[in-house]
Amino acid sequence: MRTVFQVVATMVAANAAVALAADAKAATSKIKAGAAATAADAKAKASEVKAGAKTQATDAKAAAQEAAAAAAKKVEEQKAASAAPTAPAAAPAAPAAAEAKEAVKDAMAAQPKDSAELAGTTKSLIIPESAVLPESVLRFRAIYAGAKSEKGYDGAGNKVENGVKISANIGTAVLEYGITEKISAQLLIPYRLDGKAEISSKEKFIEQNLRAPVTAQVDLQVNQLKSGLGALYTNNTSFPAPFTIPGTNYTVPANTGIKTYVDALRAQAISTALETTYEQFKKTTEDTKFQKGLGDIEIGAKYALSTVKEPWFDGVPLYTSVAAGVRLDSSNYTEAT
Repeated sequence: MRTVFQVVATMVAANAAVALAADAKAATSKIKAGAAATAADAKAKASEVKAGAKTQATDAKAAAQEAAAAAAKKVEEQKAASAAPTAPAAAPAAPAAAEAKEAVKDAMAAQPKDSAELAGTTKSLIIPESAVLPESVLRFRAIYAGAKSEKGYDGAGNKVENGVKISANIGTAVLEYGITEKISAQLLIPYRLDGKAEISSKEKFIEQNLRAPVTAQVDLQVNQLKSGLGALYTNNTSFPAPFTIPGTNYTVPANTGIKTYVDALRAQAISTALETTYEQFKKTTEDTKFQKGLGDIEIGAKYALSTVKEPWFDGVPLYTSVAAGVRLDSSNYTEAT
């Protein structure tokens, strides 16, 4: 049986717990309210920053539009001044392009001396053939050229396959020296490194290279024979016995027309001559290559007609010059093995 004291103690403890719970609930409410207020402040600050950025962008765009309009107006004023029938007494303002050009010239003039000299040396190395070298500048170049072909040209100038493959490799040493700012001298020394020619098609080679000259040579003799026979050839006369053509060793068989015999003789002569000539060419190309060695040395000079240093078309300067020279008979070919 609990005493009165115990009951009272229990009630006091219960009241204390209730009070503590109420205090905790109140504290939690205050924390939530503070957090909500902080979030609201942050959202408001973000809105203000966004609005400020938008305003700045609008101001910048307006300023750019004003600057563009002012530039366009200035250009229109310059065009109007140029198109006016009577120019004002005062000198017109220089165009923006001319001002920029002068600024570039000033910047180039302000370069260190060593840089200017280096730029001039580099330019001397890359100037084209149409320009002369600067005074006292020496330039050496080595040029290689390779050629390969399987076609040629017929008598009418048409490109045809002539049945021959040709290849050649040539190296050339070029030495050039600037005597003055307008005159330079040049020495050109070619050297044939190697080369080869071979027949790739017998039929094409014969048709494009041999048939015409061989046929003309045979016909020269056959026409003389026809002329001596006269009507015997024209009428294709035949005899019951073998007939020896006068002044020749040719004998027409019995009962064979003279024209028929002579035409057959011509065809056989052409065929034999073509085959013989072809074999000679074939042996030549198989046994030897192109000759190799020093070529004809050339010595010449070049004179500058104009030296437009400023770009005249799409950033490319214009050079014009004339040249003359002599070719020395210095070829010293040896058969390649």
